[in-house]
Amino acid sequence: MMPSRAANAADELRALLRSGDLPRLGLVDVGMGSRLTFELAVRVTLTDLARLTALAHDGHTVEADRWHQLAADLKRLHRMAVQARGPSVCE
Repeated sequence: MMPSRAANAADELRALLRSGDLPRLGLVDVGMGSRLTFELAVRVTLTDLARLTALAHDGHTVEADRWHQLAADLKRLHRMAVQARGPSVCE
């Protein structure tokens, strides 16, 4: 499943979205030549986490590679948010 560092990143990204404090970073690469606004990339990634978590909870198999990729995406987006806002925001 999800490593604790990635789960914490997801929690902090959710909090930034709720508070309206998510930085506006323009377009970010989401793979295979596609780009989304930073906020939309965060929302899509968090939605993917919720979907995979629900599938796993319902007994469906989610491949380990998918969890690893999702964790990497969450940590990357979180790192971008923290760097844009300054290190004291999400510590």
